[in-house]
Amino acid sequence: SYFDRSHGSARMEVTYPVLRTDSSETDAALNANVLTTVVGLYENGVNSVPPTSVVQAMRDFIHTFTSQLDQPSSRTYFPPWSYSITSHILFNSDGVLSMRYEDFSFEGGAHPNTVYQNASYVRTTGSIITLDDILKPGYSGKLNAIGLEAFRRDHGIAAGETLQQAGYFVSASDFKLNTNFMITKAGLLFQFNQYEIAPYYFGAQQVLIPYGDLKGLLLPNSPVASLAAAAANDPSLP
Repeated sequence: SYFDRSHGSARMEVTYPVLRTDSSETDAALNANVLTTVVGLYENGVNSVPPTSVVQAMRDFIHTFTSQLDQPSSRTYFPPWSYSITSHILFNSDGVLSMRYEDFSFEGGAHPNTVYQNASYVRTTGSIITLDDILKPGYSGKLNAIGLEAFRRDHGIAAGETLQQAGYFVSASDFKLNTNFMITKAGLLFQFNQYEIAPYYFGAQQVLIPYGDLKGLLLPNSPVASLAAAAANDPSLP
């Protein structure tokens, strides 16, 4: 944190878990991936290369704030700046660990901004799980079509109403799922951040693709194989 009685203040806080398993090698991989994601979230609008550590991110943030105090200006007060990165474990079962990282920043603009980053890890190795680890080759087109139908369903977009009529930036032909996803008990949860497909006031948007919708696309021995089998026999899940 930084405080200047005559100009203003800036504060940055970062929280993340230190994960432990039965393997020190797995611990090292998991925690390295967590920290890479945490510091990678900090860009501050000016960093072409993410910082290499939490400490560097904090120093960069305070430096960016104090640098404006040295610029010629008629202003005598700067709104307090605030930055926080928080980490949440949302799923931890069936050999999978899923986390959501929340990046909140206010740097004197018209409004604060929040960015969410999802990630899932193999608990036995610490490696990040990608869509290529879950779905059969050539899945992209089919997955986007499934995602579009799920998105319309999850967000109550009526039949015959276009995405643009519902207020989104994209049309049905442009709709594409991103790689910002996590594995859950019910399916794959994808995250769209502010401005990604909708105006700021819509907030962040999510879409859940149930495992049942992915029949024929799932690899037989993927990290979600046991979850998909269990979901098929659980009437409480979508």
